[in-house]
Amino acid sequence: MCSVSRMCVTLTMLLIVLSQSCWADVKVNGGVTPEPGTVALTFDDGPSPVYTPQILDILKKNNIKATFFVMGPLARKYPNLIKRMAAEGHAVGVHAMTHPKFTRLNDAQLHYEMVGTRDVITNILKKPPICLRAPFEKKNKHVEAYAKAQGLFLVPLAFDVRDKSICSVEQLSDRTINHGHSQQVFLLHDGSGKREITVAALPKIIAGIRSKGLGFSTICRS
Repeated sequence: MCSVSRMCVTLTMLLIVLSQSCWADVKVNGGVTPEPGTVALTFDDGPSPVYTPQILDILKKNNIKATFFVMGPLARKYPNLIKRMAAEGHAVGVHAMTHPKFTRLNDAQLHYEMVGTRDVITNILKKPPICLRAPFEKKNKHVEAYAKAQGLFLVPLAFDVRDKSICSVEQLSDRTINHGHSQQVFLLHDGSGKREITVAALPKIIAGIRSKGLGFSTICRS
């Protein structure tokens, strides 16, 4: 009886550990997918002292929460913008320090890009980010494993609206709205060059997405 009892206790403890492990994965993986019936707006390469405040103003006016994948040096230079993102309910994630292709880097370089940016955000917000978007969305198994070892989940590919190359507000808004569907993640930019088109198109994008009966949610909320 004692042997059977000990076996039952051992199995119970094992099941508890496994369930906790699975739940941790669910919380992380679930956090990179928008809620059903919604899309997620995500912004890379900021913060910009010119365009990020305008984007935040538009999001606030429309009661929308987004996700910003930020550059370490810019976050360090403009910490109040990072604080504003968090204070207004947006998620803040890691992008990079210098915007390289991660698949070409060794571990020391990956550490600088990932951990360097993570630590800048952590120092500003007093809590670590949980997600990372690789520049150019270039990743492989080694990059994924290295990110995971640093406590960062590498987000899946998003739909690039091409706001870096499209020169028309109408083209950008139409392209984004036409690809809007439940649980779509849109990749836009608030930094890395002039973003007037992105800012001007954003209200049209929001109205168009809502006209399709879709809402908005964030990814990578810690």
